[in-house]
Amino acid sequence: MNEYKYQSAIILSLAFHFGWLLSFPFYGPVLQVFTVKNSVDGLSNLPLIFVFCHAVFFIFGGIFLRDIYIWKKVMLTSLTVIILFNIVFIFLDSTILLIFMGIMGALSSVYILGWSCLYSMCIPFNNKIKTMAAIIIISNAVFVLINWLSTYLSSIQLLTVAILPLIASMVILVKIPELLKLEIKPAKNTKKDDSPLPLPKTLIIFCIFVAGLFLNGGFMYNIMLPSFEGELPFFKNYTYLPYILVLLIIFKLSSKIKYYLLVYMGVTLLGMSFVSFALLGDNIVGLFLTHTLVESSFAFLDLFVWVALGNLAFIYGAPYQLFGYVLGVMVSSIFAGNIIGSQIFQIGETHRLIMAVFAATAIFLTHLVIPWLNKRINSDFTTMVAVTMEDETLAEEKDIFDILLGQLLPGENLTPREKEVTKLILKGLKNKEIAEQLFISDNTLKSHLRNIYPKFGVTQKRELLSIALNIKKYKN
Repeated sequence: MNEYKYQSAIILSLAFHFGWLLSFPFYGPVLQVFTVKNSVDGLSNLPLIFVFCHAVFFIFGGIFLRDIYIWKKVMLTSLTVIILFNIVFIFLDSTILLIFMGIMGALSSVYILGWSCLYSMCIPFNNKIKTMAAIIIISNAVFVLINWLSTYLSSIQLLTVAILPLIASMVILVKIPELLKLEIKPAKNTKKDDSPLPLPKTLIIFCIFVAGLFLNGGFMYNIMLPSFEGELPFFKNYTYLPYILVLLIIFKLSSKIKYYLLVYMGVTLLGMSFVSFALLGDNIVGLFLTHTLVESSFAFLDLFVWVALGNLAFIYGAPYQLFGYVLGVMVSSIFAGNIIGSQIFQIGETHRLIMAVFAATAIFLTHLVIPWLNKRINSDFTTMVAVTMEDETLAEEKDIFDILLGQLLPGENLTPREKEVTKLILKGLKNKEIAEQLFISDNTLKSHLRNIYPKFGVTQKRELLSIALNIKKYKN
């Protein structure tokens, strides 16, 4: 299966699922129309039940799922049951609806965790930003379409339409057999004594960091959005435009963006949005600016979390644990921020100051955590590469080097010296060791590296090595 085809399948298999998620159970327009037109007691709790079970089963999945090779069964089984539950949803009474909604929340988490194996292990580092940006853009396009249809269709018609993205995901999994034939193998991540590399000690700190960021998301939904809806008559048509536009820009420039810059941009815009809300929230211009900044910030932040998780999961060969714990914390934080935000809103105008303090805290945490996290990821990746190459170096397999040359961007070629440098990189040598073997200075080597990386569409050694490791994995 060619790389483009399986990447497209990986993108669409989650994009359509996310489109269903946003349109229906996650406070989506389908559920809103169904709740309004079917006045049954308890329906208002349906999204809360879904979000709660969604968060809990992310964490359960992180605890209990271990075998990376069962990703196919995980995705197909969970998706099949979700589709069946959607079909019978309209015929159930309120008590059964609550149970079904909880089960769908749990199974949606399981499906995403199965997919995380594909994303982490099959998508090279240099393509993770572009891949995830494409997924979020497509899923939001599905959501916008169904949101528009919600004005014209009945609840039964909308529920029928909402099933279509799920069926599309199933068709992609079943009708592209090469995708299901992919044998996902984690990189060799054992030490010399054959004990597995531990999950990063940074995981707890990363979870706390994500919790702090996405608490602000909950505040946004309970404090900012009501202000927008009350003051901006065109809000419904404008609401998702900044988010999608920012993602389109990132998608276009993905090869030039380092993943950790996403979070710096995100928290900066988030801080500016809270300042704008505190100072200018009493007029339409201020609300318009605030909303644009908020949506733009979460485009960066959402993308950062998924890319960082994909990178870490590739390094440690543990997508279930990393995605399960962190996504569980993220959804829980949005849920908690929703509740806390509604309480803050009741205390009067002081809520603006409190929001600004939370934003300032998020910015402070980012500048404290991200440099350290990035340094740790680079260090752990280097260790993983060294372990993987311990018995057999990538450079010793001529086919891999030749295939890697095929990954050069159109019109690009390596000079003889750049080929020598690249082969030594594939042996896992550090920059100092490469310079010594080639009898060149560190500055000369850095100059060669600055020329080599853009020719492969990467920005650093880690990304180039991840491409080579993927080639090795699927060649074997």
